[in-house]
Amino acid sequence: MKYLSLVLFLLLSLLYGMAITQNNDLEILILQSVSPTKLQKHVHKLVEFGPRLGGTPSGDIAANYVLAEFKKAGLASHVIIDPAELTYEAKSWQLRVVSPGSRILKNAWPYKFSPSTKIQGKLIYLDKLTPKILQTHNLKDKILFTDDEINAGIYKNLLEQKVQGVITDFPNKPGVYQDWSFIGSLPQDRNTLPVLAISYNEGQWLKKQLAKKHKIAVHLELDSKIFYGSPRTVIAEITGRESQKYYIYCAHGDSDSSGPGADDNASGVATVLETARILNELIQQGKLPPPRFTIKFIVWGSEYYSAQNYVSRHQSELDKILGVLNFDEVGTGTLRKAIYFESNEVPWNKNLLRTLDDIGARYCGKNGFWREYTTNPSQGGTDSYMFLPEKYFGQLKFEAKIPATTIYTAAWGFPNYLNQTPGWHSPCWSGKNKLEIDFSKYYHSSGDLPENTTDLEPWRMVWAVKAGALALLHLAW
Repeated sequence: MKYLSLVLFLLLSLLYGMAITQNNDLEILILQSVSPTKLQKHVHKLVEFGPRLGGTPSGDIAANYVLAEFKKAGLASHVIIDPAELTYEAKSWQLRVVSPGSRILKNAWPYKFSPSTKIQGKLIYLDKLTPKILQTHNLKDKILFTDDEINAGIYKNLLEQKVQGVITDFPNKPGVYQDWSFIGSLPQDRNTLPVLAISYNEGQWLKKQLAKKHKIAVHLELDSKIFYGSPRTVIAEITGRESQKYYIYCAHGDSDSSGPGADDNASGVATVLETARILNELIQQGKLPPPRFTIKFIVWGSEYYSAQNYVSRHQSELDKILGVLNFDEVGTGTLRKAIYFESNEVPWNKNLLRTLDDIGARYCGKNGFWREYTTNPSQGGTDSYMFLPEKYFGQLKFEAKIPATTIYTAAWGFPNYLNQTPGWHSPCWSGKNKLEIDFSKYYHSSGDLPENTTDLEPWRMVWAVKAGALALLHLAW
């Protein structure tokens, strides 16, 4: 009996060792297949199309490109036409100082939902736009220059004042949006007043002219369209042996700010396309067996909106979703060479996040990988939250416990500091309980271009593909 137990123990140990060896071999195959060149090519193509907002011509062109790339990689794929939503397309614009002299402000970019206009007039500068300050100035038919962000409340006051146009250099801080402009968004209704953002340096130049007592006149032209359009969501699939249950591997396909959107979020789309290509190629070559569970690679036509519609359409079968891996802003960073895995405080995320935590720890510091990594609590603001309830910054209205995370290398346009969730600590992170969340200097700006982000640091997208693909290997296989 003792002899039989020993034989069984040795046999199980051998099988376990063989499984580990096989997994290691498959991991190596996947890691060696990642192409930085292909990732960069996708980003360049997507940015060339334009802002890619859902339901716009550039959004449709981008969706067709994604569909073609999935099909080229041999995946069954199709397009879902989402319900129409209000969308925006800025076709052309120019902001030019016409007196004194003539100078084009090249970094000018319209706020999302700015209406068409063609105006010329004297520039009036007000650094802040409080209700009290606005009441003391006659701004009717004037073009206003300000350091303030144009939020909904300020916009309403400016409409009441019958201002002709607005130029803003918000956030007006040295070293922040220095040669590129921060792109804000206007309310989607009552927006008869155009707003153009300019860079910090352009704002400083205007203020110097004003300080010399020059009377500045500007000419502003904008050709834009506000209309209802249907976003196109692209879905590709690797069918599993247990085909009814599946993982979602996704990214939003639009530049939601209406800017160039290289990092946010052409980098995420490129990550999804490259992962799908690698895994399906290895399966077709017989080097990787088909997965146990189906994998749906999804590029959402419109951030939040398309994922919300997907959840609504599938509300009766949400229990079939085994997990969501979302990629958003994986093309740049400022303070750290780190990768982040979000929403570790969600109880049903434990298996998903522990899988990523293990991958993060095993490869941290190795050649071709992140120097630091961490899991972190939820912050909201991306598509994974359409699968989580409000308690965790989510939007899910149905009774379901769907594991969902976002993988990223930067978030927002400023650093964020979070307390680590109790029970979680990454061995490859400096600082035990305080997390510094890296940011993008080009977040929601005219400078979110490949040459500033993904071309400078293509290895960040490579990290995202490696982490995401290895996670699928351990979860879906």
